[in-house]
Amino acid sequence: SGRIFIGFRTSQTTGFGVHLAAPLMPTVEREAIDFVDPALREFNSSLLEVAGILMRLALEHEMNRIGMLWEENAEERKQWEISREEEKRKQKEKDESNTKSGGNAAAASSGAKDTDNDNDSIAGSLFGFASYMARGFKSTVVEAIKTVPEILGEDDETTELLNPRDDRPLSMEERDAIVLMKAFCARPSTPDDLVGQYLAKGFSRCLPSQTPPVLTMDGVVRGKDARLCHHGLEAFGVPNVVRRVVHENAKEYHSMVAGCPRLNINDLIMSLREQVLEEAMLIRLLKWWPKFCRIDNGVERFGIRLKEAVRYQTNSENASPKKQTEKVEEPEVVQVNRLESILYYTDRKFPDGLPLPETTFSPSLQKRIGQRTLENNFYRDWWSVLPFEIWTS
Repeated sequence: SGRIFIGFRTSQTTGFGVHLAAPLMPTVEREAIDFVDPALREFNSSLLEVAGILMRLALEHEMNRIGMLWEENAEERKQWEISREEEKRKQKEKDESNTKSGGNAAAASSGAKDTDNDNDSIAGSLFGFASYMARGFKSTVVEAIKTVPEILGEDDETTELLNPRDDRPLSMEERDAIVLMKAFCARPSTPDDLVGQYLAKGFSRCLPSQTPPVLTMDGVVRGKDARLCHHGLEAFGVPNVVRRVVHENAKEYHSMVAGCPRLNINDLIMSLREQVLEEAMLIRLLKWWPKFCRIDNGVERFGIRLKEAVRYQTNSENASPKKQTEKVEEPEVVQVNRLESILYYTDRKFPDGLPLPETTFSPSLQKRIGQRTLENNFYRDWWSVLPFEIWTS
């Protein structure tokens, strides 16, 4: 806990992880700040508010520095993701090989699976931060950087879909951001709680129209523009999402200080309209949606809007073969499909190899999605089994 220095260190804390040295007027014992004398109270309170303004400016400056370092080291994180995908591909090939040979080998993987169990209480404005200090909420901030405990679903697939694995080690920028944000997770100042309240008041008065910055996976942004992970929504390319492990280590900062909202279905729909999903991500989305609907009541009504927003591309292995009449290489054409154009899927008894209308899932894609997923009750308004009359026409 930060201390007040009036020439020498006093017993008065600031309520933040920040020390403050200032020409404040102390009591006779020089162990506390004088708030009894009316004139000295006015002087000390004003000076503490100025100190709170400087604390906010220091936070802005340091987060800006972290943001620049984050952008500079983007290539390093990208290379880590590439190497991680390569490891997963090799492990998958090894598992498939062991399965074919009758082995019982399984991929052993460990990672920080995350949970989002915060209380969703977000201050309506920065002035809520000052009242938060005054109320004296009990701090729940851990004293060391931690990983997030695993939350299990009904099976391994549900667990991974609702809690996407994120096992990338914390970068130096993320560690610095966590330490910085935890320093501004306020606790009631002691022995006089007025000190923390005046500091918080000055902090709130500085840049009142802008929420404090946070570090997301896309860089440093304002708290109101960032989003907190929520039941697997973060896996589908929504911008400005705070990593779950970063949020877990500074919950109070993200919720009470920066006012970061959680991801919601509207964020996902807006993001999907701006991107084209790869086939693997489309399959993940279709497997995730029924599980998400079961735990988040009321989102099912957004189903049709979600379907209309999805565009996806098929793998080149599923595209029709081209005649190689010339040796000149032509640029590969990626076929982009709209999910809203898909109205049917074939049942298990439908013979292989027969032509299908364009409004039906291709056999290869349907096999990867899974019959059980397509038949889920949450997709009753999305598509149905291909009727014989439609096929014959």
